[in-house]
Amino acid sequence: MTHNFSLVPGGVASVELVDLAQYALDVTRANITTTTKLIKRLIRRNAADLEAVDHYTLCLNQIHKGALSKVESTQEILKNGDYQYLNVIASGIRTHIDLCIDGESPSDTPFNDTSLLPTYAYTISQVVEIIVIISNILYK
Repeated sequence: MTHNFSLVPGGVASVELVDLAQYALDVTRANITTTTKLIKRLIRRNAADLEAVDHYTLCLNQIHKGALSKVESTQEILKNGDYQYLNVIASGIRTHIDLCIDGESPSDTPFNDTSLLPTYAYTISQVVEIIVIISNILYK
């Protein structure tokens, strides 16, 4: 028996891409949760360093409140097949990550962070890039 899947370029069924997008969102959620725990530890460990506390507090707001809230909003978006909006949301997640690492203003000097936070942030960005690519394919 053959199945009549809606195929996208490369012969992959769109339903498989939706499943992959969901998996990438689940990984993003888990990575953000782990990163949030790291940031909270960094705030506690660096309590005497006001510059570090300011940086990590900014990251906590951008990653925990900003990026995580966007990930949480994707469930319904993905279910409804609004892949263009999924792309917008994924791009917004990346923006929150970038603001944590680079600062909120182009004139900000990035914090010299020797912790694991930049590595964690990079990992989140890479997974989110997969979501952006999948949403672009599904939207076409």
